[in-house]
Amino acid sequence: MGLFYIWFTIFISGYCLDNMNTREQAIAYISGAIATYSLRKERGELEDSASMYDFLAKTIPADLESEAKIELIDEIFQYVSTKLSRE
Repeated sequence: MGLFYIWFTIFISGYCLDNMNTREQAIAYISGAIATYSLRKERGELEDSASMYDFLAKTIPADLESEAKIELIDEIFQYVSTKLSRE
């Protein structure tokens, strides 16, 4: 499920990028980055002390920084966590 989610997010993001506003682009990027962080953390590819927020801060493109606020990150993380925990 995780890899499909990442692929789907990237595919949709790339396909619709011209039609998406900055907030929508940030949501798509953040959701994919959260999934990437989770997978890399599971595989031991990230240090134990690496937080999701640190990971996102290092990877968010400059053109999306204005939308990628902590509140939006928390909202997306909560949504993704809730939906995936039901499966």
